[in-house]
Amino acid sequence: SGYAEGNVDMTGNVGLWHMNGNWLDSSGNNNNGLPNNNVSPLSEPQLGTNSGYFGGYGQTYATGGYLIINDSASLKPVNTISISSWAKPVGSQIDNAIINKRYSLSNAPFNSYILGTNGSKFAFCIATGGQQTCISSQDYTFATAWYHVSGVYDGSIMKLYVNGAVVASTLKTGNINYSNLSSYIGSAVPTDGYYKGYIDELALFNRVLR
Repeated sequence: SGYAEGNVDMTGNVGLWHMNGNWLDSSGNNNNGLPNNNVSPLSEPQLGTNSGYFGGYGQTYATGGYLIINDSASLKPVNTISISSWAKPVGSQIDNAIINKRYSLSNAPFNSYILGTNGSKFAFCIATGGQQTCISSQDYTFATAWYHVSGVYDGSIMKLYVNGAVVASTLKTGNINYSNLSSYIGSAVPTDGYYKGYIDELALFNRVLR
């Protein structure tokens, strides 16, 4: 599910963060990011004029950078979802989120959906039926290149793409579990899972991108 700027059918787009000097959602759903701590627009974009730089792993609650997106019905696709982003992780990554829709702060399944990094891998997780399922890629050399990463769930299978190629998949069924907690860009939760590196052209759809 790789795509280049200008050739994507934007039907079903519910969140679109260009990171071009601000944290606004360009999907029309007003899912704007609220910045916290060490997050800033930098002129190292994959597309456009800027990307978002997130202070990341190893930071404390007082300094870890992330964006909060208030709970929104538009960010709760029922049983089909596609998440895509350009990402350039930097340094160590441990269960860190590019974007995360949180389900619970203390109890399983913890995340409704999450696209992020773990070690030197990309990862994608979905929760249905009270159970979170995660798939991950092979190892990559972070900090040296941009990657286009996508997670897709069609109600029967989960797929993780890197640079347009399927790198992991697994069977999964059911409607995605949700609560009224916020979504986060650059963090799994406000106190942990801080992504370190660059994020650009992050998009979320309530349909399957092929």
